[in-house]
Amino acid sequence: MKLALVGIGKIALDQHVPAIAASPDWELAATVSRHGTVEGVPAYTQIEEMLSAHPEIKVVSLCLP
Repeated sequence: MKLALVGIGKIALDQHVPAIAASPDWELAATVSRHGTVEGVPAYTQIEEMLSAHPEIKVVSLCLP
């Protein structure tokens, strides 16, 4: 299932992204963050823009400090 992460910081990069990549059930399809990105994944700074560009994403996870 495709998902988006909101808030790409150290914890997201160190823990969430590798866990998603290792799972056959999830695909990181987009990110939303003012500063962080994940290589090879479409990145947005506004959640509304991401949702508009990727209506197929059904799960959005917040990675907040």
